[in-house]
Amino acid sequence: MYRSILAVDGVEVARGVVDGNGGRCRDVEPGSVDPYEFAAPRPCPLEASGEAVFDTRGLRDGDHALALSVEDAAGNVTLVHATDFVTHNAPVSLDAPGLGGDARVGGHLDVSDGRWDGAPTVLERRWLRCDASGAGCAPIAGAGGARYVPTAADAYRRLVAEVVAGNAGGTVAARSAPSALIADTSGRTAPVDDTPAQPAPRDDRPGPDRPAVPAPAAAPSAPPIDTGGIGRLENPVARQGGHTPNGTGASAQARISAALRRAGGGSARTVRSQRATRWTATGRLTDEHGRPIGGARVNAAVRVLGRRWVARDVIRTTADGRFTYTLPAGPSRDVRFTYFPFADSRSFRASDTLRIDVFSPLTINVDRRTVTGRRIVTISGRVNGDRIPSSGLLVTLQGHQRGFGWRTFRTLRTSRRGTWRTQYRFRSSSGRFAFRAIVPRQGRYPFLTTTSRPVTVVVV
Repeated sequence: MYRSILAVDGVEVARGVVDGNGGRCRDVEPGSVDPYEFAAPRPCPLEASGEAVFDTRGLRDGDHALALSVEDAAGNVTLVHATDFVTHNAPVSLDAPGLGGDARVGGHLDVSDGRWDGAPTVLERRWLRCDASGAGCAPIAGAGGARYVPTAADAYRRLVAEVVAGNAGGTVAARSAPSALIADTSGRTAPVDDTPAQPAPRDDRPGPDRPAVPAPAAAPSAPPIDTGGIGRLENPVARQGGHTPNGTGASAQARISAALRRAGGGSARTVRSQRATRWTATGRLTDEHGRPIGGARVNAAVRVLGRRWVARDVIRTTADGRFTYTLPAGPSRDVRFTYFPFADSRSFRASDTLRIDVFSPLTINVDRRTVTGRRIVTISGRVNGDRIPSSGLLVTLQGHQRGFGWRTFRTLRTSRRGTWRTQYRFRSSSGRFAFRAIVPRQGRYPFLTTTSRPVTVVVV
């Protein structure tokens, strides 16, 4: 017995040596593509005991399938236990809460709940007051709900909203990005220094009079906008100055609706596709009464899975407030649209987040479709998606035989170019077998768990 293999929902999650047998039951060349190279003729014990551990708190709520297999020193895998289980985990924050509104004393800020997985049954909102840098946040007594009206105590500081989601599995809190600096009733975001100026010391020394040259007055600086964590985001009408409206019928309470257009008709906020697919998002900008805001400039922001939000393009709405935005083919990502109502607006209104989940381009090949003699086949493949980490990606290999179903027999790592290669030795002297590769969703690699098409090998 060499290694134990634990798989959840068909994807390997753990693999380890059951009993090292005094160091003999270990691969002598870990850097090689072949993990079955041993120094002893009988490296592993015939019987061994051990455990395989997996933390289920990261799984989505619902039904899951667990399979535990053991592997011998020749790479043959035997299923020893299979069962189903149900998870009831605490909610998981997929998108942080977002802030919008007027960041000034007497104005109001609104918080969206963000996006959650795990079917939260309770959502609570609370507000925190931070220092001018957005740090040192503390709860504001009695401040709850989706809307908060800043008071004089908030002037020259930043605010953060916290959403607490709970279900039977527990509670989790997620915070928004800090707001813009809260302006006072005069529109200032920093206190005025009322300390009287000290007169310059008198120079009674003999000599010609030298008139004092007054220091130039510092130009007032505009307070920074609240980017909400979106890189390169700017107010697209800020250069027009004053309180210039962004579009006909501009409103500080504007609403943005958006969806992804399906090729066969209809729309959705979350879609799945292959990498080569281009998607078109459509939306509409209206005021709080549903009236269109035409001729407005709307920012499109994109976040590749595992990375930060970045503002990409500016779109103009038509007279009826509608807009269209086409996203090029690419990895899994989120997109949302933001709107600054006026040239002097420091915060924005935002649409719900749209999600495009993309499968990784994955191929698998065998060097022969019919195997005889030594009954060894070379299996290779490639992950063609971009953004492959320099350390490579984990690939799970599964085999299928009639009456046994799909079973995991090996996990390996690709090169930085996404290529992988291994060998498999058949124990059976005849039969028809299939192989497939699975690239699980992992780390910052922005693609869904992807399963290749199967390839078939006949042993004669």
